[in-house]
Amino acid sequence: MTSVKHILVIEDNAGVAELISEKLHECGYTTFIASNGKAALSYLKEGKADMVILDYSLPDMDGKEIIAAVKAANIVMPPFIVSTGRGDEQLAVDMMKLGAYDYMIKDKSLISRLPETLGRLGHEIHRDEELRKAQLALRESEERFRNFVEKATDFFVKLSVDGQIIYSSPNWQRHMGLSPEELSRITIFDLVHPDDKPRMEKQMIEIVQAKSSHFAAEYRVQHKNGEWKCHEVKGYSVKENNIFFVNCIARDVTEERMAVKKLARAVFRAEEQEKNKFAEVLHEGIGPLVSAIKMSMERIRSMGKFDEKQIKVIDYCNDLVDDAVTSVRNLANDLRPNLINDFGLVKAISSHINKLKEQSGPDVKFLVADNIPELDKEISIILYRVLTRLIANSVKYSKADRIQLELKMKDSLLVIEYSDNGEGFSRKVTPKDKIKELNVNMESMKNRIDSLNGTVVFQNDAPGENLKIVIPLVH
Repeated sequence: MTSVKHILVIEDNAGVAELISEKLHECGYTTFIASNGKAALSYLKEGKADMVILDYSLPDMDGKEIIAAVKAANIVMPPFIVSTGRGDEQLAVDMMKLGAYDYMIKDKSLISRLPETLGRLGHEIHRDEELRKAQLALRESEERFRNFVEKATDFFVKLSVDGQIIYSSPNWQRHMGLSPEELSRITIFDLVHPDDKPRMEKQMIEIVQAKSSHFAAEYRVQHKNGEWKCHEVKGYSVKENNIFFVNCIARDVTEERMAVKKLARAVFRAEEQEKNKFAEVLHEGIGPLVSAIKMSMERIRSMGKFDEKQIKVIDYCNDLVDDAVTSVRNLANDLRPNLINDFGLVKAISSHINKLKEQSGPDVKFLVADNIPELDKEISIILYRVLTRLIANSVKYSKADRIQLELKMKDSLLVIEYSDNGEGFSRKVTPKDKIKELNVNMESMKNRIDSLNGTVVFQNDAPGENLKIVIPLVH
């Protein structure tokens, strides 16, 4: 508790002043006595008093005038109580409005009431000082928080359930190129990429409905200049006055993701180079050797007479060599699809589908819009790997026998829609021993699409496998 040791008694009646001073000494206080306003101001300027007992009516000025003089002289006024005569209660109330803690009526019980009054006043002073300390600490904390928010690399955004931006840190406003006024006229969903918006809406609803306590995700948000930025976001719900909000902490990971995508493209490029080398070995080395074996077997068969059993063995060996030649040719073509180099992605996919039909594979309906542009070779190879893998997954894991693959353009976006009539391989309905293999395939496919700045959206609200791949052709 605050220690009140020195009390200034401002009282023009010397007898009353002496009685008050004696009582205060008994209670352990030291006192100063001022008999008029001028003397009181002199004591107050020295700043020695911890508390003041102020007689309202003094010879040279009244209580209101003393308070006015204190303020005019920029003097710190200690906590004070006012003493008045009977019938002056309204004046005492007026003084309390000017800052007095309490008032005492000058009567016979004045001196006896002093200890109780001062004790109560001490508690009130202590309470008020603790409140001031708390308010000061709060202001300092708010200032530290503002400084932290201003200088932090992470962004803070407070959202309503419907996406209204309740608060955003200044560094996020600068990062997005938007003023508080501009942000007040839009929702967060106006900034989020259309492909990411449904996912964000779902996560916000789930967190408010207590289906999850928090979420962590990545969203693409659009800068004022039209540039898309990738934000890593962690969100959690808060409830204020029975209203739910979502607090989000985000950081810009655009450069990191671009670096990862460049690295992935470099890895895929290196893989293709190695596949090309291996395909060349098959085509130029093993292929001719197998063909030579085939020719030798034909020569052996024509060299002499063999019984029926020997001829069957020779013919069987010829069949094996034919199978080997076909396998080497197909493997070399899979490793290095020359049709892409010569005719592009569409022809290469069409050729792959025709081969599947020859092998009694699935019925694949391949639809291509007329406005599909000629694609970059690297993009074509990556998409060829993805689409042929999708078809293989439908057959192997989803047990599909009908597949539809459609390529179309939407503005500068290449949109690929894929569906089959199987069980849906992305839902992991496959046998347990194949799930790990499938997961690797799916992860590889997603990484390849991501390296092209594309997105994969699985639409499992219909039977079979349904997904959409979107690739931006203009960066």
